Amino acid sequence: MSQKFFITTPIYYINDKPHIGHAYTTVLADVISKYRSLMGDEVFFLTGTDEHGQKCEKSAKSRGLTPQALADEMVINYQDLWAKLGITYSRFIRTTDKDHVTNVQTLFQKLIDQGDIYKASYEGMYSISEEAFVPSSQLKEMEEQGLASDLVHLKEDTYFFKLSSYQQRLLDFYESHPRFVTPEFRFNEVKSFVKGGLQDLSLSRNTVKWGIPVPQDPEHVVYVWFDALLNYLTGAQSHFPPDLQIVGKDILRFHAVYWPAFLMALNLPLPKEILAHGWWLMNDSKMSKSKGNIVTPDRLLIYGSEPLRYFFVRDMQVGNDRAFTDDAFIDRLNADLANGLGNLLSRSLTMVQKYLGSRLPVPRLPISDKETFELHQTAEKKLHDALSGIRSNNIHTALETWWQLLRIADSFIAEKKPWVLAKDESKSLEVNDCLYTLVQILRATAVLIHPIMPQMSLSILRQMGYQDPLGQINLIDLDLNAELPITLATFSPLFQRIEKSKESI
Repeated sequence: MSQKFFITTPIYYINDKPHIGHAYTTVLADVISKYRSLMGDEVFFLTGTDEHGQKCEKSAKSRGLTPQALADEMVINYQDLWAKLGITYSRFIRTTDKDHVTNVQTLFQKLIDQGDIYKASYEGMYSISEEAFVPSSQLKEMEEQGLASDLVHLKEDTYFFKLSSYQQRLLDFYESHPRFVTPEFRFNEVKSFVKGGLQDLSLSRNTVKWGIPVPQDPEHVVYVWFDALLNYLTGAQSHFPPDLQIVGKDILRFHAVYWPAFLMALNLPLPKEILAHGWWLMNDSKMSKSKGNIVTPDRLLIYGSEPLRYFFVRDMQVGNDRAFTDDAFIDRLNADLANGLGNLLSRSLTMVQKYLGSRLPVPRLPISDKETFELHQTAEKKLHDALSGIRSNNIHTALETWWQLLRIADSFIAEKKPWVLAKDESKSLEVNDCLYTLVQILRATAVLIHPIMPQMSLSILRQMGYQDPLGQINLIDLDLNAELPITLATFSPLFQRIEKSKESI
């Protein structure tokens, strides 16, 4: 029986074009959503753009545009990039959408009516980049991050949310839901922050005009983070609450503290899991426009969208930061796709062509040859572990596990020497079993990589001789004993090795 699976990315602020950090988050969510679909779940994937606030207002003014005109222009950058990267979402929400504006105003008024939002005066520090008031308890943290120059002193009337009233409820919830935030060390950071004490949270500005007006008080506009977080409610349709929300570590606090507190106040269910990933670094620091160290996805797409998708989900271990270099990008593609999978596919299919006359090997189970039996057993264990990683949304580990198997299979060929066995007619069954196991591993590989590299996946299956390769894509009962085609089709190199001396990213 299928289950609903609701997955979200953050909505991205439209003051600049997307970089590889935005692309990584969205590709990761897309890959997980596609894996869940192959497991039989009914998936709803929500992404979009955050279009209100001071930065958008200022950017529009500097270009002589209205904020809405700027938003309409900039949102295309995200939609076009997601199309290039093969992202298939269920809804692309914009915070300027009419249904979202109505929803935010309705819920803001509800919280006023029940006493969770009140009006008062605020005086203190304000972060321009985060568009958020900064409590005194966080000033030291901002200074340590080199963000002190981003702070300005403000005094203005504002609407406050009674965040302090939800401190114990949040801590109790964390205690009873140990996987609410993953990885665990990020969750510990959240708990530590909340245990340090929560202050009431400003939810409006009266010096910014581009935003959703506060109901019955249009001189104030709703604070962008209240507006932004509620997109998950507006866009959810019947799928709420989210099963998985993917965010960068820099916005984890908003999602793991403020967001659940808002939902508690609204008496709504909370997300099941928030997955916080690290940053892509350039020269050991976070990519930023001000530092001039941004890597744009278009610069990497010259090698195709599928290799880039693979690099994203294979190279970064979720939770940790990862340094990006051109060499590391090329090395990963060469090692895993050209030398690893591509080489194994070519060697295996060439041997089927030479030693079996292009007819696929037939099963003879249980396998009698000791070394081949051990490879088959290892493959079954690796398949179990890889699927387990996928089910826990740990795509990096799942791929690492499976590529270990591909390396083992490659070593197996070198040690087994089927080309020597083929010269001895009495070893024909041993050759059959050896190639049968290798072909089953390749078929399973094609199925496993389909959510990441669908065209490469189907290419492998076509080369193996499947007439309906898409019909083979199913994770529910994936095993290493599937029915194989009768004969191979023509085959060609899977991925061309990139020569560094000739290529420049």
